[in-house]
Amino acid sequence: MIIAVDFDGVLCESRFPEIGAPDYEVVSLVRQLIDTGHEVILWTSRTGDRLTEAVEWCEDRGLHFCAVNGNAPSNRERFEAEYPHPSPKVYADVYVEDHDLLYRRADRLHREGVREHHAQILESGRQAVVTELKILLMSGDRSDYGR
Repeated sequence: MIIAVDFDGVLCESRFPEIGAPDYEVVSLVRQLIDTGHEVILWTSRTGDRLTEAVEWCEDRGLHFCAVNGNAPSNRERFEAEYPHPSPKVYADVYVEDHDLLYRRADRLHREGVREHHAQILESGRQAVVTELKILLMSGDRSDYGR
């Protein structure tokens, strides 16, 4: 399975342009996904020196991705002949990123004036990420998921 994992707000607290505190549970789960043979891509909006810092931060924590802001080796091999000019769009079976459930929920509640619950909303979104990663790890499926 190909899994694209965001950096800020997933592997660490969102403190861009700085690097926030690590989320050790998420880092551990992603490392387990890599160790069990999944193709895991670091998928982030960081570029230049900020991207280099993020990659080094990940490597220091044992996260060695098959690609950074690019497609997994299996996809490059599969589509290289048909599409000789690679697309900047990253393909994955699963995308793990903080702007999905977390921010849609937080934005809606902020518009409704429920700002005092912001910390609980953030933790709820973090738990959704952790749960998704645990399910992926338990599935053990490294096949061509969804293809």
